[in-house]
Amino acid sequence: METTINHLNEDQIKELRELLEEKHNRIATELNRLETEELPGLSRGEEANDGYGDDAKRDQIRQRLVAQIKRRRKDLAEINAAKTRMQDGSYGFDERTGAPIPFARLQVIPTAREKVQ
Repeated sequence: METTINHLNEDQIKELRELLEEKHNRIATELNRLETEELPGLSRGEEANDGYGDDAKRDQIRQRLVAQIKRRRKDLAEINAAKTRMQDGSYGFDERTGAPIPFARLQVIPTAREKVQ
């Protein structure tokens, strides 16, 4: 559905674009830290005094980190999808009904794809 974002004014769109960009930068920084510092620090070849304890505990921590990384990648994909919708004019509309999503909801969840009743 191609549409124009006529229920949002320029200032609102600018604010939402900035929110998306800020969120993108924060998540990308966190993702980079998880991938380059946290996860490599769990390699099995490290000394026993690494603070992680035994292999089972290290594996459990690794699984949590991998889940966090997957979630952050999904978050970035949602942000990029919202930016794309902003460019093509379909941003801010419920994907099922086509109804405008209120600005207040978009301020809280700038990646929202549906209007909550």
